[in-house]
Amino acid sequence: RAGLAAGVLAAFYGPALFFESRLLGECWIFLANACALWSLGRAERVSRPWLAWGLGGLALGVSAVFRPTILAFVPLVGLWGLWTLRQNRPALAPAAAAFLLGLWLPLLPFQVRNRLVVPNAGWGLTTSSGGVNLYLGNNPEADGLNRAPSFVRYGPGHEYQDFADEAGRRLGRPLSRAEVSSYWTSQVRRFFVETPARAVRLLGRKAAFFWNHKEPPDNFFLAIFRRFTRVGAFPLASWGLVGPLGLAGFIWSLGRDRGHWLLHSYTLSAFAVCLAFYVLARYRFPAAVGLIPFAGFALACLVDYLRAKAWGKAAALGGLCAAALAFSRLPLIGEEDPGSSHYSMAVVYANRGWKDKALDEYRASVTADPAFRASWLNMGLLFAELGRH
Repeated sequence: RAGLAAGVLAAFYGPALFFESRLLGECWIFLANACALWSLGRAERVSRPWLAWGLGGLALGVSAVFRPTILAFVPLVGLWGLWTLRQNRPALAPAAAAFLLGLWLPLLPFQVRNRLVVPNAGWGLTTSSGGVNLYLGNNPEADGLNRAPSFVRYGPGHEYQDFADEAGRRLGRPLSRAEVSSYWTSQVRRFFVETPARAVRLLGRKAAFFWNHKEPPDNFFLAIFRRFTRVGAFPLASWGLVGPLGLAGFIWSLGRDRGHWLLHSYTLSAFAVCLAFYVLARYRFPAAVGLIPFAGFALACLVDYLRAKAWGKAAALGGLCAAALAFSRLPLIGEEDPGSSHYSMAVVYANRGWKDKALDEYRASVTADPAFRASWLNMGLLFAELGRH
């Protein structure tokens, strides 16, 4: 029953349909992480554990290609292997080798490419922007979401270069990509050492943002998100349902069955990654792979308690679900900036070829925010395309 409830929630989970409809990397992360958990969770019960571990590693490697933060889960997977194969020591070495090979193979083409393009950059696992992203979420100007420092220009096309330029300006020399990442990582350590109270408060904000029912957007806007997470007039399951139910199921399951702690550790690692960096809808989205089974577990337990007339347990679990739901509904994330919303809608229209509609949205954007440069620029480009010089 827990599996059936989780399956229904997953099939009608609105954010998953949104990311799949736009073929963004998140849908492949979702699939790869679910595959990895399935394979690793059953590895001790199959005749050839190394095969299941190899498949699990391959799935996590594919996920890491799209977003390297899944690598934070790998040490916990290692502990899972030591625990599940403790009675089958001869299988431990082949399983570890198969897992590491599977994990590495999807990353190898990108490592080779990076080595050919920048020979002196070493053999880094994936990208070199870890320090930059870490500083984005942990600095005196950070808000726990995606607010860029004041020295960064608007738009993702400038972000990395502005960080590199600022690091070079502060150190007085041009820096390699590895040096840029190391510099901003050192600035994060400095932020925690010099202002620990402020840094801890920021972590608290990020923790609350993670569980909040609103989707914190960055490269999409909420009007489009809401449109794609409905079927006709009917809303699909949202994070505002899956998150609280999953949290309640996670807490309720603690201590009941130690055999499922891989799912607990995955969920905690996804939470920890957002705490370490910052909270966005697409960054917390992979956590749903762990939370949806816990949500199904909570629903199944609640039905079982009601059928058995175990009113005390039903009331306790229902109260836990209600408390998690109330926590998720705290008014922490404000309304979206109308300048950004209209700009994003204009880009959608322009890409569709609906240039007059796009111009209307760009006008609405600069009316809401006269300093919104991207809308002025794109409006000018559209006028030029239309011959309205």
